[in-house]
Amino acid sequence: MNTPLLMMFGSEDGAVEFNQGVEFYNAARRAGKEMVLLVYDGENHGLAREPNQKDYRNRIMQWFAHYLKGEPTPDWITKGLSYIEQQDGLKKKKRPIS
Repeated sequence: MNTPLLMMFGSEDGAVEFNQGVEFYNAARRAGKEMVLLVYDGENHGLAREPNQKDYRNRIMQWFAHYLKGEPTPDWITKGLSYIEQQDGLKKKKRPIS
């Protein structure tokens, strides 16, 4: 694996065992490979909730902007993002603009 990999899983994936995704991620990281695993709590194989869909779309665009266009690396790629930080970010995106 020589290409950086972005992988998304829903914690309630009915098609692929969630733990297999975590094992794949851990194996890649132990091997020194560049990989990011995004986990969306309560989602199935596809993302049904609009805030999660928008979050994933934005992350994909940032991923390709960095790796294909040479834009600066977003912190979520280099430093990661805890579950709580991700949930807080999704809640902020849902708030109506006053």
